[in-house]
Amino acid sequence: MEVRACWISQVACLVLCIMCMESYAFDSSIRLHAGFSENEGFVLVNMTGVWQAICKNDLDPFNILVACRQLGFTEGYALKWEDSDYQYPSSWRPQNESKERFPIRRTKFICNGSEPSLSSCQVSDKSDDYCSIYGGVACNISAAELTTLLDSVRYSYASLTYDISNGIAEGLVLVTEIFKYGDHDHKTLVGGICNLDDRAAMLVCKRRGYPNGGKAAAFPSPERTMPMVLNELDCVHSDTLSSCRKVFSLEGNCSQAGVMNNGVQCYTSLRPSVIGALSFVAQASIIIVVAGICGICWVQRHGKNPPADRRQIYLTVSGNEVYPPGQATYQSSS
Repeated sequence: MEVRACWISQVACLVLCIMCMESYAFDSSIRLHAGFSENEGFVLVNMTGVWQAICKNDLDPFNILVACRQLGFTEGYALKWEDSDYQYPSSWRPQNESKERFPIRRTKFICNGSEPSLSSCQVSDKSDDYCSIYGGVACNISAAELTTLLDSVRYSYASLTYDISNGIAEGLVLVTEIFKYGDHDHKTLVGGICNLDDRAAMLVCKRRGYPNGGKAAAFPSPERTMPMVLNELDCVHSDTLSSCRKVFSLEGNCSQAGVMNNGVQCYTSLRPSVIGALSFVAQASIIIVVAGICGICWVQRHGKNPPADRRQIYLTVSGNEVYPPGQATYQSSS
């Protein structure tokens, strides 16, 4: 019994050591820098032995959600955090950390929002692209603070940028950034949409690089910690996404509008209906052209010089035959 108990304790210690090692590796591969509190700041990752920042343009709502989860923040909402002063040393405000500069990692983490860490996401190399602005996150944002941000953008200028999750031809439509006037502690809204129409889907797909357009579709909703920024995106009477009618969410969820078409399916090739219509037009055009050529040939052949055996019509007036002026009559041999 003592041997068995000792063996069990050794196994338990081994498992505990492995868990601690994994936890240490997990915690030591990401941290926040230069934030105003412990739950916000620029995201620094250490995947190659060197601390590197993430480019601002490479942080979408799913990346932000996963980064906050990896940092241990699992409550509240995950938003984007920015500090423009960090980019200009002359206006730098004192922070708890030094103004240390870090290289920017030019890779895109393609996440679906459920991964435990950024390293679990797919990675797309963007080493040839240049970026000079750090990307940051604000984690554990309360519902009350989120509502304050939503109230602010509803009544002020807001320009939204839309994208498709995972960088593929179909998926959730994400509001990737909002530029607005106002400070609000450097937090900006990022999230999803409860419902959009087919016109909006077509514009999103074209912006994403699919010229054949697309249609609105429904996908499983993300978890609660990614806020829903818009209840509705209506582009029926719009030519651009910026001019579409926007209905902002009141509480960061879809409880008022419900989740309907929250994503898009982009057409990677011409739709069958379009191909059929183009084929019909092509066939009809060929028929019209052929018919026109045949008509011209017939007119040229029969419309000018009548056949020599065509009988001349003449009139008989009071027993006298009257011929058309300047024309000879034709007498039939019968």
